[in-house]
Amino acid sequence: MDETDRILEREHKADLEREAQGRRLSRIALVVIAIAMAAAGASPARSEPSRSLKTLATPVADAMLTRAHLIRAEVDARYRPRQRAGLAVTEASPTGVIDSFTLFIGAAQDPRVVPSTDGIYYAICPVRATCPYPGRSSRSAVAFLPLRAALELTVRTFLESPADLVVVSLPTRRFVLLVVERDEFLESVDVQALRDALAARPRSAADRRLRRLVVELARPRLFVGSGIVMTPEGGETLVASSLIE
Repeated sequence: MDETDRILEREHKADLEREAQGRRLSRIALVVIAIAMAAAGASPARSEPSRSLKTLATPVADAMLTRAHLIRAEVDARYRPRQRAGLAVTEASPTGVIDSFTLFIGAAQDPRVVPSTDGIYYAICPVRATCPYPGRSSRSAVAFLPLRAALELTVRTFLESPADLVVVSLPTRRFVLLVVERDEFLESVDVQALRDALAARPRSAADRRLRRLVVELARPRLFVGSGIVMTPEGGETLVASSLIE
């Protein structure tokens, strides 16, 4: 059994346990859940995108963001209705609020600076959790369903808009991002075939080949954000390091 097989087996068991727990929790009165959430200081994941981030003032950027909002809503509707284990896509915003992403892939390599002007940022959060740090509702960085949702957002954004970058925040204990560049992704992945593979109803007990494909595509593109710093030119860059190094 190789490393990917071990990851798939571990995450499959975790998904099944979460579904079983969700079925048990669904029998508890909603008012009790609401009281418990209030006591913990949590707020439910919301569907509507944040309006606190600035948008880029060009017709192309506006059209791209409008499309991203539609993609967010449609993917949210596909992943949300899964009882306690459901996921919400809570954000669709331009990455251009900062100037770039500085990605450290390995100690022996220089960091790669990825311009963020023409990109889209999405956030995935467990239903009823508060993100980007969902606490007890957090998932593993290689949990299947969040990665599947993140790749679905990525593929649709590249196929349906001119965005050259997609960044997706995952519901993990640390600030983990899926960072995907259009040119690199389209050169290495058959996105039409991937979209077809992701078209079925999302579920934990997915075909093993799909689970393997999702994990293998996502893992090299997962980064842990460490903060936003000023560049020598006076701009802002988000620094992140590869999760698998």
